[in-house]
Amino acid sequence: MNRIRFFAKLGSFAGRSVSLALAGLLMTMAFSAQNSQAGTGHGERDSTFAFVFKESGQNISGTQYYGEGYATHLGAYASTGLLVGSDYNITYTSPEGDELFGSYGETELGLENGILYAFLKGTFSGGTGIYAGAVGDFEGVVAVDLADGVYNAVGGGMLTLPADDSGNSGR
Repeated sequence: MNRIRFFAKLGSFAGRSVSLALAGLLMTMAFSAQNSQAGTGHGERDSTFAFVFKESGQNISGTQYYGEGYATHLGAYASTGLLVGSDYNITYTSPEGDELFGSYGETELGLENGILYAFLKGTFSGGTGIYAGAVGDFEGVVAVDLADGVYNAVGGGMLTLPADDSGNSGR
């Protein structure tokens, strides 16, 4: 059974978030098992973290969205996304105002019962504050209710934060 059919059969749209969160955790464990270590060029005290997120939001238009969620090492966050070409540029903003930049594209799409499913692959590419120079990659899945534009997304990956001038990395 392909992944789109698998997720489409998980149950009601509202109840999928728990199953999708579990899928995100499984993806992160797979990333960790690969022992992926992204280099930032900032030194040997860089720190790599598992990054797991769960987000809900609203499509503003076909090319823009706004969401809120929670991610490991970021905490509660607000997110904005803007379609540029075939990829979305995304900004995660932490409660402290630090921003993490990334982009992602859909790798598979499916439609069932008015719900659009998309599997995503993306990269982190810097930011502001403690995320300046951050790198990493992530995968996720999003389910969008086409009737109202509300979406739920989960995923995971790896995030490497460079060491600062004192040799510390991250929070």
